[in-house]
Amino acid sequence: MQMRMPIGEVETNYFSRLPDSSSKLSTFRDGWRILKMISFLIKEEKPMAFFLSLAYIFFLPSLWVFLSVFGEFLETGLVNRIPSLLVAVSGFVASMLSVVCALILDSLARGRREIRRLSYLQFPGAANTNV
Repeated sequence: MQMRMPIGEVETNYFSRLPDSSSKLSTFRDGWRILKMISFLIKEEKPMAFFLSLAYIFFLPSLWVFLSVFGEFLETGLVNRIPSLLVAVSGFVASMLSVVCALILDSLARGRREIRRLSYLQFPGAANTNV
């Protein structure tokens, strides 16, 4: 659908599982594998959404920690919790790094999609299909 190619349905024979057979699925192991594959596909096809959500996950806790340290600084004029401040700054840096990765990888993914579409359009008759 992304490349706007013609699609169609194919009839297949479907039958339910035989009564004597059992499932070969392992709930947690296969669920973990599916979750890893979904996150990999999101990272590859929609890197902006993936890395911006990662940036959001890093940014909110670091903002919370920073605001607590900053509130204490406004009251006393001293920064007594330097490790907390370092954690907040590290989370903020990780968040900004994730945003930069999102921008770069989104541009690369867009270029890959354009190259894929152009290579498809090189086939005779591919450009003449109304989809």
